[in-house]
Amino acid sequence: MSEYEETSQELEGGLTEAQRTFCQSYLKDFSVKKAVSEVKKNFPKENPNRYLHSAKVLKYLEVRRNEICKTFVTEHDLLSKTLECLERCIEKVPVIDSKGHPTSATTFDSKGAYNFLKLLYDYKKMFGSEKGEEAIDRFRNIQTSKNDLKEFKDFFDKEY
Repeated sequence: MSEYEETSQELEGGLTEAQRTFCQSYLKDFSVKKAVSEVKKNFPKENPNRYLHSAKVLKYLEVRRNEICKTFVTEHDLLSKTLECLERCIEKVPVIDSKGHPTSATTFDSKGAYNFLKLLYDYKKMFGSEKGEEAIDRFRNIQTSKNDLKEFKDFFDKEY
């Protein structure tokens, strides 16, 4: 049985305008001092120092922070997915004849493999060879030298 999780939009409805201002300001740079200052500037009669002790505010900040964390994609995430897709492209797949029966031949997705190798090559150029080399070393079927990837790219550029 899964527990119902409230969204930040639902929780935001239970906050006052001053509390929303505090939370939005706090989430920008995680500075309580700036958030308090922002509230005092817009709501001079409010006492924002007590907001970090409010259960509603703390719950909203926790849920919103989790939502924000889920939306960011790291460099490692991108590289992992690229390597996963490349691995799928170079897997041997049986060739099916016109009657729908597998033959003894196998094939792989050369165009897809080329595109993912090109992405890896571009990744290495963008982030420097050390990070690219380290990541590619973990993948069993790829040569790690820059020249190997460049030669492979040049070969496919000529052929296709």
